[in-house]
Amino acid sequence: MGNEKSDRKPSDFDWVTARRQCSEIFVFEQLRREAEANVARRNEFPAGGQATISFNDDKYMFFVLREDIPRIRRWVRFESNNQDGEGIHITNSEDKTFIVHLALDDEGECKLSLGDDELLDRWQLLSRMLQGVLFP
Repeated sequence: MGNEKSDRKPSDFDWVTARRQCSEIFVFEQLRREAEANVARRNEFPAGGQATISFNDDKYMFFVLREDIPRIRRWVRFESNNQDGEGIHITNSEDKTFIVHLALDDEGECKLSLGDDELLDRWQLLSRMLQGVLFP
């Protein structure tokens, strides 16, 4: 019918597997790869002045850092304790902390939430968190 979505899930949609793939561990790794790609892409363009933008990570954490001369630093840190249910913690250089929780939306897609009712795609979360570092 004309108004139905073409990506509508079948009535026997395997939401259990979809929710398992929407785990904090899996999504954290996706965010890590995408944030690193965002930094690489941003570094293809002049940052202005003598700014450097870098991506750094270890097992349970990654961060994006912007250093401008003279010594102005902006950063965003993403952390996961590798335990589902704890949320992905994001802290920035303005001492703001966010906890990201995950859920399947009504279309069966993995979405991220910052505690309000708004559900975000990964790119939307990264855009909101990294905007001030990549484009101050």
